[in-house]
Amino acid sequence: MARLDVRRLRGPKTRVSLVLELQSDYMRDLPTVLVAPLLGVKQLKAYDGINSLLKIGDVEYAVRLEQMAGVPAAMLGERVGSAAHLEASVSSAINRMLFYV
Repeated sequence: MARLDVRRLRGPKTRVSLVLELQSDYMRDLPTVLVAPLLGVKQLKAYDGINSLLKIGDVEYAVRLEQMAGVPAAMLGERVGSAAHLEASVSSAINRMLFYV
């Protein structure tokens, strides 16, 4: 597992199949991992400055930080990509959401 990896979710079928890992490696001993769902931009309008856009294959996704949640680490499936290039915008968006910075 690695911060800013895009992973498939294991388990029952839901509207979310891809997530972005947000949690640092410093906290890998926890049984849960903080993630944000990736939803197609056609599903839900993206908020400027909050929802970074990420293309995987031919589909453009929005990183839905306002829906971040802790999930059991066992639910994380295969790695399908990385959003490491979005580190600055994701960090900035989290700060804006939580601290209005």
